Amino acid sequence: MDYEKRTWLYLKNEFFWVGDSKNETLHIGLISDNQAGVRAFMGILHSLVNLPASYPSQYLTRSSAKVFPHYLIHVGDAVQSYDSLDEWQTEFADPLSYAWSSGQGNSPPPILYAHGNHDQDINSRYIYTTGERQGKNWFSTTLGAAHLVVLDSQPLAQAETQLDWLRRETHMEAWMQASFRIAIVHIAPFIEYWDPRAWEELGEKYWGNYVRTKLVPILMDSGVDLIISGHQHIYSRGWMSNEVGKELIKDEFDISMNSSDKRQRVRVIANSWKQNRVLQGKDNLTYYIDHLQKGAMMTVIGGAGGELDSKQVEDWGFYEKTVLGQHHFAMITLNNEESRLIWRAYDTNSQLIDKFDLIR
Repeated sequence: MDYEKRTWLYLKNEFFWVGDSKNETLHIGLISDNQAGVRAFMGILHSLVNLPASYPSQYLTRSSAKVFPHYLIHVGDAVQSYDSLDEWQTEFADPLSYAWSSGQGNSPPPILYAHGNHDQDINSRYIYTTGERQGKNWFSTTLGAAHLVVLDSQPLAQAETQLDWLRRETHMEAWMQASFRIAIVHIAPFIEYWDPRAWEELGEKYWGNYVRTKLVPILMDSGVDLIISGHQHIYSRGWMSNEVGKELIKDEFDISMNSSDKRQRVRVIANSWKQNRVLQGKDNLTYYIDHLQKGAMMTVIGGAGGELDSKQVEDWGFYEKTVLGQHHFAMITLNNEESRLIWRAYDTNSQLIDKFDLIR
């Protein structure tokens, strides 16, 4: 090489690494189910990008001024037709690029993606959401104070393979030593709102059985703190104690709203816990995990653009907050110094619709 004639190249734009400091406060944006709802999705992304203006200032760090949020988690169903390159371009990539270029940065942050029911790819031909994982749509990662498992709610022929992987993963040091353990899976294990005909006549009420009866038991036995799902196009949030969970995750549990003796027993257990409040702070929005009673927070955030659900088809008895008729997104802030996970959910206009804190 002729070193006298070498050419220096300079980057036009700079970017910032998140960093792996345990004292770093990380912000993670959460979206799901934006398929075929480009206009609403654009509104969601605009609000998300501009959220620092209204976010609690004590949780904004120097890195927040450079990139906010640091990561995105997408809980599946970004497009209606998984094999349509046009949809991936116009309904997903373009809105993301436009939102960030018109906001604070040149490109979106790294995205963790969970496979949805519209993301089925039996022949593993596409890598939009799997990267180089050879068709395995599940993985784990550590972000700041949290260890996350991202799961496939419909792994088809690989159902047992994923279960074996999850059992091993939840015995790894990264999971066991994390301040917060989070699971991301598209189809919610406990859906309450759906199209009644599709639910009953088309059998779609059984779509979540694998998640509810196979994945959730492993997660709860392993001390999961937060399970985040989409699929249902409304916002739901509720604490499920292990005692309640043991009833709801049984294989033989009959899904038929308000008609099961087991469901009534679940309500009694859930109401007893609500009256006791041993886990919660005085504001009923702070949950002290790993304290007295065990359990996990269940959230459903399928409101980033798709047509919203409005008909109730089930009543599981443990959800404490339900928001109908509003597209929405969520933000997680991980504050390792305080061992605190801060959850805030917003509508398209950046108005707060729900919040809770998990403290270990």
